[in-house]
Amino acid sequence: MKLIITEKPSVARDIARILKINKRGEGYMESGEYLISWCLGHLVGLADPHMYNKSYEKWEIEHLPIIPDKFKLAVLERTKDQFAVVERLINDERVDSLICATDSGREGELIFRFVYQYAKSKKPFKRLWINSMTDAAITEGFSKLKDGSEYDKLYYAARCRSESDWLVGLNLTRLVTVKNRDRLSIGRVQTPTLAMIVNRDEQVENFVSNAFFQLRSHYEKKFTGNWFKEDVSRFDKKEDAQKIIDDIKGKQAKVVSIETKQKSVERPLLYDLTELQRDANKRFGYTAQEVLDSAQALYETHKLATYPRTDSRYITTDMEKNLPSLIDKVEKSPFGYKLSQSPLIDKRVVNNEKVTDHHAIIPTENIARADLSKLPEKDYNVLQLITARFIVTLSQPHLYDHTTAIMDIGGQTFKTTGKKIVSGGWKDAEIGFMGSNDADDEAVEEDDQNLPVLSVGDLINVEKIELITSKTTAPKRYTEATLLSAMENAGRIVEDDELRAAMSERGLGTPSTRAAIIEKLLGYGYIIREKKNIVSTAKGRRLINLAPEGMKSPEMTGNWEFKLNKIAKGTEKAENFMREITDYVKELVAQGKNEKTVLPEKRGFNFTGKTITGKCPFCGKNVYEMTQSYTCEGKNIDCNFTLWKDNKFLANMGKTLTPTAASQFLKQGHSSYKGLIDRNGVKYDATIHLENIDGQVRFRTERKVK
Repeated sequence: MKLIITEKPSVARDIARILKINKRGEGYMESGEYLISWCLGHLVGLADPHMYNKSYEKWEIEHLPIIPDKFKLAVLERTKDQFAVVERLINDERVDSLICATDSGREGELIFRFVYQYAKSKKPFKRLWINSMTDAAITEGFSKLKDGSEYDKLYYAARCRSESDWLVGLNLTRLVTVKNRDRLSIGRVQTPTLAMIVNRDEQVENFVSNAFFQLRSHYEKKFTGNWFKEDVSRFDKKEDAQKIIDDIKGKQAKVVSIETKQKSVERPLLYDLTELQRDANKRFGYTAQEVLDSAQALYETHKLATYPRTDSRYITTDMEKNLPSLIDKVEKSPFGYKLSQSPLIDKRVVNNEKVTDHHAIIPTENIARADLSKLPEKDYNVLQLITARFIVTLSQPHLYDHTTAIMDIGGQTFKTTGKKIVSGGWKDAEIGFMGSNDADDEAVEEDDQNLPVLSVGDLINVEKIELITSKTTAPKRYTEATLLSAMENAGRIVEDDELRAAMSERGLGTPSTRAAIIEKLLGYGYIIREKKNIVSTAKGRRLINLAPEGMKSPEMTGNWEFKLNKIAKGTEKAENFMREITDYVKELVAQGKNEKTVLPEKRGFNFTGKTITGKCPFCGKNVYEMTQSYTCEGKNIDCNFTLWKDNKFLANMGKTLTPTAASQFLKQGHSSYKGLIDRNGVKYDATIHLENIDGQVRFRTERKVK
């Protein structure tokens, strides 16, 4: 008998339907040949520090750095019941082998391997690796199961990611928090991302604008030109520009040279997740997390798009034979758009060398018979983007004639440029499918003007020379779209598709984690959204001022991600990477300890002006609301009571500790919560009790029976 383990119950239900696994149990399903169960995300994670040494429950600077000789695993409290189901099935005598059917990526591999290891299983396992959740893809995937060992390198990279985040996050968060008497969260990816935002905000606020001046010529045939001399096209002093106007006033322009070249603009590449998130943010204002949620629903629930958590923008050669059928299905879809020319299938579409774990995001053949009217609005819009990009990338290049004319007016040179569309190509397809995007349209540039027929030696009357006064402008604050670009390229904004793809391996985080990083920074209150902009808060800036200097470098963190990718490919050793991370953490902790900062036990909390939430259940003194916690005024004197706002117990259930709930815990020892989610994804209500276990805060859940 084979045990299939998926990441989510919904995926298990789809696989069970296809494989005719129809007998239901508590937390699993079975048939004659298969058992199938699910993980609800992570069931097992790296153990907390106190599981190595109970003294680590108290945050003390003397304990740092905490670096385990060997990392331990632990069952997560919120999913322990489902783990018990999966563990029992793994060790069931009827089960002779397993099938890993978690999401086909680094994190999905880690979810399965942690469960497999904690259950101490030695049974062989196969790997289901698919790019879409259509019935055909699942059926084909089960006919081509691969040996689990083929994904060992991917697991090594996933484990290194997990362990490095544990080492960096735990040690540096404790270091900064204890030294500064406030809960401040440091992370391998989140801190350099925040540093980029803070740095950009400071550039904007400290920017000093300077005036500059340009000259524009207006001709009788209703076209314009701009003054230039060698590589200079502007003046710092108004009087210098005005002198030229006075010198050439009333003179004719003579055409000195004219050149026309046909140019092409290549169509954009297919979508990876980051590019999809950028475009959806620009066009619809969606957050990165909203786009990921919709793309995941299109893949997993609606089965209308392929696997979204990809960093590739190409498809593979074995998919090329299916393209005509997919194009036909897309053209017959409710979107109803047809290619006006033969599809262009070349290296910009099919490229095995640029596909790693997953190919680009494209629609599935299910789109032909889909009732798109039933899709939620966000899902519909994201699917429209994915389908439009598929059509656009298969379209012909955009061709135009670009003309450059140089005019002489009284010894001064003016350059005129213009273009004439030869073939709209992919740009016509994009507008035809999506319509124009008024929110993203830019002003018409001089290059866009239609020029009259000109010949060398022609004399043209000048209507006027316009003096244009401009000012240098500050850098733009990050939007979610530009922040994703900066994260992808470790702090450098890169517009070119292919250059960006070449640099993306050195980005901050991965396509599937960047949205979560942004949401985490928002959740901590380090950044806020102001309309489309992402702006740092005073709290976020304070953290960056206090964070170790080395943790602010996007390029350094980008290089770590690059090495994780190399581990997954087998060109870098996991132990070398972890040695580098360990040495780095030791170095930063040593630097932090040596800095001249008053140690926490030598100063108290400043409770002046803070709000009293209630009385401490440990010692009876006042508990005050701090930035990140509810803290007893006897802290570090004779009481150890603190309730963290983002405490792990509630966070694992998707809840935070609000002032109202904190007050209820302090006054009556419990608080009521609605909408908690059990291991089967079913919502329920519960009373959560606050308890004192050996001087430590603990929570206990009492489920309400309806």
